[in-house]
Amino acid sequence: MRAIFGAALATMIAGGALAESYEDHQGVRIFTERPCGYVLAILDSDETTLPSFGGALSDVGTFAITTGFILGFDYANAGLWDGDTSTLMRFRAACEADPLLTGAEILRGLTAD
Repeated sequence: MRAIFGAALATMIAGGALAESYEDHQGVRIFTERPCGYVLAILDSDETTLPSFGGALSDVGTFAITTGFILGFDYANAGLWDGDTSTLMRFRAACEADPLLTGAEILRGLTAD
């Protein structure tokens, strides 16, 4: 199951990234250019409150790639669970502590723990 999910996630991300470099992909830029609160706003939204990132990603696509980015990061790092605390819970806590951090900075920090 994990292999199937991993392949599906890679295909979803690579599909858009083939036309542009990985760093320039809109799904990646959500994590590298925006404060972490923006990531959480996407994850906590429903279809009526989803913040628009603009460009090629639709609202549903923005939500899917944001969720997939965190799940993929967790999967690529052999799971970042810390006891009963998930990667997303740790992401939220780190964002609350320093809301100016980007999502990428927080995820990199989780691997250093």
